[in-house]
Amino acid sequence: MRSLIIIVLLLSGFVLFAADSLNISLLTEIELSALRGVDVHAGHVFAFAKSPKLYSLEYVCGGGLFLVDSLTFSGFAMPGHSYLSGRWIECAEGKAYLADWTSGFHVADISDHLALALDTTINSATTTRGVFPSGDSLFVASNSIGMHLYNISDGTAYISTMGVGSAVMDAIGYPDGTVLIAESGADFSIWDLDMASSPIGWQSLSGEAVKLGIKDNLAFVASWGAGMHILDIADLTSPSLVASVDLWDDEVYDIETWGENHLVLAVGSAGISVVNLGTGAAIWQEGYYTPDGANIVDVAINANLAFAADTDGRLYCFDLSELTSINETPPTPDHFTISAYPNPFNAAVTIAFDCHSREGGNPEGVSVEILDMNGRRIALIARRADARRGNLLDDNEIAALPEVARNDAMGKCVWQPAPSLGSGVYLVRATIEDESISKRIVYLK
Repeated sequence: MRSLIIIVLLLSGFVLFAADSLNISLLTEIELSALRGVDVHAGHVFAFAKSPKLYSLEYVCGGGLFLVDSLTFSGFAMPGHSYLSGRWIECAEGKAYLADWTSGFHVADISDHLALALDTTINSATTTRGVFPSGDSLFVASNSIGMHLYNISDGTAYISTMGVGSAVMDAIGYPDGTVLIAESGADFSIWDLDMASSPIGWQSLSGEAVKLGIKDNLAFVASWGAGMHILDIADLTSPSLVASVDLWDDEVYDIETWGENHLVLAVGSAGISVVNLGTGAAIWQEGYYTPDGANIVDVAINANLAFAADTDGRLYCFDLSELTSINETPPTPDHFTISAYPNPFNAAVTIAFDCHSREGGNPEGVSVEILDMNGRRIALIARRADARRGNLLDDNEIAALPEVARNDAMGKCVWQPAPSLGSGVYLVRATIEDESISKRIVYLK
């Protein structure tokens, strides 16, 4: 964990030179009404609109998104752009729980996604910001009131109010009675329902904490003005800040986990972003997509699909599968290894490789190249007839490359990116005989 902290702090100043997309494809979109949230349940998509209105949609591979039913609620319209923080929709066990700003929350029956039905509306007369069902409990982030707790094992029976914080934006509860809370006053706190007079753990953060995500012993806090905070919550009584990463002009509305090691973020006008948490070597943005005029405030994941809600009424479906096609090849240390240092790097990176054939000795035909994350070759930085002698590229070959490399006779080469190349994640690929291995490197300009 300590190495993770060091690297991420370096990345907090990482400026991205982004085009419209990287490693993410837009499959389809559908026009609805001003959306505030989206969730996926039992393979079906449910979007919550400002009206307030619940939509049920079906995604058909190769065919697009289709609206199959909708349900309109009475009550107040949900907030405008400046009040978008919170967990507006969460689905579980055939129900959709919907925070409704000033009129409490709704519970809709979504067990038949072709025929939505209203179960109940709870008018708590407070600016409800978020709902989170867990086991028999429903945790309701109730802004200045704190947090309301309801029993949903048989209906929605009110249990208690926790007067925590000054403005509770999101609350995630565990079946054991532990509650994580995000406050707009830039605080993250952990509570035990059995002794709710004060938090058992607390951490002050920068920005305005608006939404939470969790994975194993990590908590992720979306924070206006400060991007995303990552906290270690292995010790609930002493949460510690691992890193703060701000790559998105401060607009982070939602954080969802995906796969073994990724986060998918809704980042407002920057669209959606996929962050790789790394393995202790680096944390980086691995993909993004910015639709024209986007203001994406919520995202939901189903396998390799990401569904994103836009405040202008568009629901997008993105394909994340390209992000799984470019991976580091595990090294084979008994005969072929590669390393890069420093990583991340600024001006130049040294790439070292050790090549020994299974039969012994140094095999012929070693090459090292740099690829971008779309698989395009940026530079060929080593081509050796024999790894011991380290034959250099001739002048004509060097002049033809977009980047400049220096290599020596000891199985090392140095890559110096051209000034025109932007910051980002690149892949070093070494090939020997019929075998290739690769390693990610992070260039911080």
